[in-house]
Amino acid sequence: MSMIEQQILDRLRWLTEEQKRQVLDYVRRLAPDRPQGTPGSVLRQFIGAIPEDDLDRMEAAIEADLEQIDPDAW
Repeated sequence: MSMIEQQILDRLRWLTEEQKRQVLDYVRRLAPDRPQGTPGSVLRQFIGAIPEDDLDRMEAAIEADLEQIDPDAW
């Protein structure tokens, strides 16, 4: 956590709930929720780039892995 983030959090603790709502509204306006990653329009160029038999092997590997139970994972 940066020094600025820590200072903001320290000051937030002293605010009323209404003031905290105002801060949240302000922060949301500065950095609205938006999806991260690459837009689908950019990824469309890769449609069909993976050969069908490779896709079949990947799917089989995923399914086989999902069927295995690791008793030490619990």
